[in-house]
Amino acid sequence: MRIKCPKCHCDNPDDTLYCGKCETPLLSSEEITDSSTKTLETPIKDLTTGVTIVGKYKLLEDLGEGGMGTVFVAEQTEPVRRRVALKIIKLGMDNKAVSGEGVFVFLISIFAIQSSGRES
Repeated sequence: MRIKCPKCHCDNPDDTLYCGKCETPLLSSEEITDSSTKTLETPIKDLTTGVTIVGKYKLLEDLGEGGMGTVFVAEQTEPVRRRVALKIIKLGMDNKAVSGEGVFVFLISIFAIQSSGRES
């Protein structure tokens, strides 16, 4: 299976995280359909580091809050273990009628936060 870059449309091997031509982060079709957007069951007020959301993302660090939501560094536990950036969109910012405290979480990048295996 090949992954087509959403930016330059170049074909890339399915095991690569970035486009070989333009270095855009890549998502497999499984990741796009399964985990790129999910509705949260956890109320927004309970989203703090250490909490696991959508069953497979453990919030590690709050990177900051803006007008539309909050970005976290999270550890994805499946289908592979890696660090990702998650953006939690505030209620009402999704342009859809969402009831209760439901918000949307977007996997905004699969920038697998690469570690060299060395302590900094």
